[in-house]
Amino acid sequence: MKSLSRKWKCDFTIGAWIVFLFFVFNVQKIVSQSEIRFADSVSVKDSLLTKIQRDSFSVDTIPFDSLYEATTVQQFLRTSGAFFSPADSSLLRIFYHDDLMKYYHGDFADLLWNIAGFYIHDLGSYGKPISASVNGLSNRHVLLMIDGVPLNDPDNGWANLNVVTLENIDRIEFFRGNASALYGDAASGGYIHIIKRDFEAQKPLTSMKFRSAFSSFEDIGIFFGRNLGRHIRISGGGSSKQTPGEQNIQGFLGGFQRNIQSTRYTGRSLFFNADVYFQRNWSFNFYTQGNRDKYDAYGRNRFGDLNAFDFVNVEGFRKDERTDYHFGLTRRDEVSLLQSKLYFVNINRKFDNFSIELIPGRYSVHSVGTDTRYSRRIGNNTLQSGVTYERQTLNRIEVPHAEYTRYAFFVSDQWTVENFIFQPSARWQHHSVFNSTIAMNLNSAIKINSQINFTLNAGYAEITPSLIDEIMTGQEKNSQIFGTTLPKRFLIDQAATALLKNEKLYTFSSGIRIEKFFTLDRVALDGYANRIRDGIYYNALHFNQDTMRVEAGNFKKGNTYGLDVEAIKKIGFIQFTARQSFFTGTEAIRSGLPPYRTYLSGYGEMAFINKNLIMTGLLNAMYFSSHAGFTFQDAPQVYFNTPRRARGGWIFNTRITARIGDLQIFYEAENFLRARFTLLDGYDVTPQQIRVGLIWKMFN
Repeated sequence: MKSLSRKWKCDFTIGAWIVFLFFVFNVQKIVSQSEIRFADSVSVKDSLLTKIQRDSFSVDTIPFDSLYEATTVQQFLRTSGAFFSPADSSLLRIFYHDDLMKYYHGDFADLLWNIAGFYIHDLGSYGKPISASVNGLSNRHVLLMIDGVPLNDPDNGWANLNVVTLENIDRIEFFRGNASALYGDAASGGYIHIIKRDFEAQKPLTSMKFRSAFSSFEDIGIFFGRNLGRHIRISGGGSSKQTPGEQNIQGFLGGFQRNIQSTRYTGRSLFFNADVYFQRNWSFNFYTQGNRDKYDAYGRNRFGDLNAFDFVNVEGFRKDERTDYHFGLTRRDEVSLLQSKLYFVNINRKFDNFSIELIPGRYSVHSVGTDTRYSRRIGNNTLQSGVTYERQTLNRIEVPHAEYTRYAFFVSDQWTVENFIFQPSARWQHHSVFNSTIAMNLNSAIKINSQINFTLNAGYAEITPSLIDEIMTGQEKNSQIFGTTLPKRFLIDQAATALLKNEKLYTFSSGIRIEKFFTLDRVALDGYANRIRDGIYYNALHFNQDTMRVEAGNFKKGNTYGLDVEAIKKIGFIQFTARQSFFTGTEAIRSGLPPYRTYLSGYGEMAFINKNLIMTGLLNAMYFSSHAGFTFQDAPQVYFNTPRRARGGWIFNTRITARIGDLQIFYEAENFLRARFTLLDGYDVTPQQIRVGLIWKMFN
């Protein structure tokens, strides 16, 4: 019966595509009643100077004393890095909200598969922290921000992408390159900057999203925005998701951790935003969001019979609860921008019943920080300077370095002459435990002619260990605080810990983008090289044994290299994208990235019945070669190790969407050919999932 169900789902997917193609090619009066529109599978706007598109409506010019700023200079200055790159640069990509809703209905993390250079340390294994790496550097080197405020976990130093909900996104800026001078060592490989969702002054907005499946999968999201008079704007919403995992958990005790064979994930997110425009050039912002991630493990073998499992009782769980509070004050005029932000982060973590004691069972972490920066345009130069401060504290665990503070100063200058841009930046930081560090970056972009754009990024950064890194160095002598513990305070003797060294990172990346290359519409080549000294990494000891553990350490030195080649071609009403990624380097610092990846996609969009009905179709395929290294590196809370030679393979996804006005109805299938192989996160690929759903905007 189960095999028949799988076959039916696969046949249903193929049948849906046949119906879609039949409809496209056989509706009468297509030529007279339709408008053919071409786009990438995800639309990319030309530059930071492009005027923002809010939802599906172009923003008309509105006087600046209204709720929305309209000048391109101010819009340029308020962007994350004040780094302008040419159209469709390889360093900077921008995705807009409607692009996400039209072409992608899944998780924020999975969206990153569409971007060259990014890799996700998870694919469908719901319930674990999901992290990203870029340009061959681990998740420790990627900064996640929302309106300029960091969202990386204070204790780990890397970002859990589960905290992001698509409902609250106006646009996303993806930067591939060393940005540590402007944003700290967490951005030494790149950053992901989320700009909160907006709406038009005269059109209060409510939108709803619902996804479900023929199995117990559920994804619900809502957003609302309102104006309270002329000077106050509020918005809020949230999302809820639950899904069965059904993955085999690889790794411990001869292949399975406690023989747990099934997982269940539930996630909740709520957010609220308020903007007050109390003078012509001044505004105040308050933002808060709360996230709850819970992962349950089932299917433990209790009786010694490998074929008898208990799928009723929860055998282990992980729960993270996070709350953020952000306050911001902004002053802007035609040539300058002043921004000051204050933020608080509180995270409570709880883990229970995992057989290998990797991390403390229960603890909390608190962080408070400020970020003030000033930008001013003087002739061909855009000058920027700022100061940051941060204090982080671990509770319930007493260690010599359970609290630290750091402050930093940075300066930057962007010089623009016609088609050439040059931007040097520098940063000095003092850490209360690891002393002083420096960072230096250089960005350059040149538009050679109407067809060729070239970009370059080079940088140096010194990266300090995280709070968890220091705890892990004393794990063997202090194992009583790891695994299942009571919620009390523990003391790690200072003699049990030895300070890790600061990691030293040298990066270089460049890209060239060519329009109209022979028969292809676009070709892009992006290469990168990284050299790491005293790299911080996690080493698995006693692999696949009951006594297995991991420990933090410094790797003396290593190198990583990579190349991404991408080509785009329109054939008829379908646009095809092909990308090949190659990666190699020192295994101990490779973060488990596969040496070879392939990405293929085809996207088509057509309008019918005087543009009242728009049909879109997307089909993509991804191939991963066998992985190398361990996901413990830089991420002990990924909990499950990678087999040294995990299997690679193909995975196929598809979705079909019908848009009628502001209503979207979609059908999607993940892994619809039921490919089975082991990813580097230690899980088998998620079984086939069939989902249907809708997105509805209401302007009221």
